[in-house]
Amino acid sequence: FKNLNIPGNQFAFRFYAITDAEVSVEEIDSESLLVFPNPSCDGIFQFSLEDKGKFEIEIFSLSGKLVYSENGISNSGKLNIDTTLENGIYFSRISCGNKIYNNKLIVQRF
Repeated sequence: FKNLNIPGNQFAFRFYAITDAEVSVEEIDSESLLVFPNPSCDGIFQFSLEDKGKFEIEIFSLSGKLVYSENGISNSGKLNIDTTLENGIYFSRISCGNKIYNNKLIVQRF
């Protein structure tokens, strides 16, 4: 701890040194991810991915609010996501290991 004395106040600070820390996330361009139908008329989307394995999908509203989330999805190249989203524009983020796929989704119910 490092103490800092100011008349009438006393502050204590803790300093940390981080060395040799490596964290990386590979953001993949949207060409590696196909979404259809987009726009969707019923809130159902099919994601076609190059990677296979366990995935996490998150869908956010334009305001940044998380409106849909699902973890531990097994993928064989295609993900079918059935949402109850209202009409609007959303952003999806699909994570697999150190890869992140981002895409814009449109729901246009009739």
